[in-house]
Parts: sequence; structure tokens; C-alpha cells
Amino acid sequence: MSSHRTTPFLLVRPFRVRLSILDLRTSQSSNTNETSAVNLTTHPTNPLTLKLNDLLLEQNQASTDIHDRDIIQRFVQANSELEARKILAQMWKESRFCDLMLVVDGSEYLAHRIVLAAFSPKYRSFFRERRTDFVTRTHLRHTSHKGLQLVLNFLYTGELTLTFRNVKEVLTCAKELDIGKIFEICEEFLSTFDKRHVFRVLELARYYGMKKAFYQSHYYLSKNFNQCINMKTFLQLPYTTIANILSDETIQNRDETIVLSRILNWITANHIDNSQIIMHLFKRIRWNKLDYEQQREWLTASHELAENTKLTLFIKEQMT
Repeated sequence: MSSHRTTPFLLVRPFRVRLSILDLRTSQSSNTNETSAVNLTTHPTNPLTLKLNDLLLEQNQASTDIHDRDIIQRFVQANSELEARKILAQMWKESRFCDLMLVVDGSEYLAHRIVLAAFSPKYRSFFRERRTDFVTRTHLRHTSHKGLQLVLNFLYTGELTLTFRNVKEVLTCAKELDIGKIFEICEEFLSTFDKRHVFRVLELARYYGMKKAFYQSHYYLSKNFNQCINMKTFLQLPYTTIANILSDETIQNRDETIVLSRILNWITANHIDNSQIIMHLFKRIRWNKLDYEQQREWLTASHELAENTKLTLFIKEQMT
């Protein structure tokens, strides 16, 4: 059995949050002003809700390893939530007392069930059903290594660094693990977009059902449509995203001359030779907003279209 150790992350365009999330120790004098991710002492008869320091004290009594006894003692006697969390993160990094194995593409990542259960209703229920497991092993079918590393780091340290390069991987992992708090953080990050990322935000917000990010990106696109489609990132968009944008009847402020030009650029840049895809996009162009001379000009300039009889016939029908 192999354990994976975390590695430093490169901060490209950091959106960093630090969240005070874990206080799994019992407190001699309860502080009602502090809130935790989940109340782990509500049902004391459930194995998942056992106080973590009780579990560690049992381990401490049975352990003959001096380092194990020391780290347990330091955790139980920690005077602050920050100190306790650092010790818990140290246990994770050193793979001590781990009872959860998350598998991604054959690689195993060790963690603690009680930590994941504090954030995930799905796994809280799952662990109740598997309460007799010595170590629970679960395969993550859609999660990437990078996504899981970032999510685990957040669960143990309360810190999450997001960029537009990694946000989809983080969201995919959070969805599979059912961690709603990460969705909230990612949506806040996506809502801070600049125009270079408007299509990316719109695509992610639509897929993951993020209403705030979708509204903001859609509003920006509606007001700046012609400038947005003239960006280089437009040529890198997948077909489905372009089709959705062109089908959006709420976007009124668009220059069809620019739209047609950029669609032809996209077809050429991506070497699209599928007539169905091209036809599908062309049907979403508002041909009545183009005059006869403009349509003839584009038809003559595009060799790919001129050689396609079906598309040529379709365009001529629009010109009449």
C-alpha cells in the first residue's frame, strides 16, 4: 500500500481563501460563539460522531511508538483550533491514524473519514453504512490527481488556491465528494472574472449550476458580445459552447457581420469538415441582419463553403 504525500503548488493567478473549519477536539469549556463545519457530537452513539480526542486517547494508550504518543498528546492538549488543525494536518501528511483510502487512476491517497464526513453529507451517510471497516477504500472515477490534492489540502488546512487552470478539476472533485463549501468558494472565484475568461466562466457556471456566476458572465457577454467573440479565446471554444451562445435569443446587441466572420474563422482554425456541425452553426446566424452584398462576399471568400454544395445551397436560400 502506498501513500501519497502532498507537494507544493505553483500559484499562477491566485485566488486564495483561508477558512477556519475544523475543531474536532472536545473542549473543557464549550465556546458557543465558534461554528464548525458539522456538529460531530450530536449523536454520540454513532461511530462517526465519536469525539476525535477520545479516539486518539485510545490510540495513545495502545501505541508503543514514541512519536505517535507525542503527536496524540499534543493534539488533545492543543490550546487553539489553529494549533489542533496543524497537528491534524501533520497526521495526514505523515499518514498516521488514516482510515480512508481515496483511489484515483490506481494511486492511493490516505485521509481520515471523520474529516471528509465533516464536509460531505454523501460520505457521512456512506461511512455510517461502512462503520465496521478498518480502512474504507473508495474509487473516484472522475477526479484528477491535482483536483484531489487541492481538495484534501483544503479539508485539512482550510486553504484553497484557485486559478482558471485548476478550477474545473477542483469542481469535479468537489462534486464527486459532495463538498458544497468548495462549490461556494469556486463560484465566488468565478464571479471575479475578466473578459478573457467570460466564455470559460459561462461554460462552467452552466454545467455546475452556479446561478450567480452564470448571471454575471451572461450579463457581461450580452453587453459586450462583439468584443468578446473577437477575442482569441473564441477560436478555442468547443462546438457546444458556440452553439449555445448563438442560440441565445436574449443576446440582441450583436453584429452579424462579425458573427459570420468569426464562425468562419473558428471553422478554419479548428479544421472543421463536418457538414452537420457547420450547418447547425449557420442556422443560428441571423441572416436577415446581413445584406445581400455581405452574404455574397462571405460566400465567395470561403473556399471551404464554396466547395460544399449543401451549404452553398443553404446560404443562397438565406440570400433570397
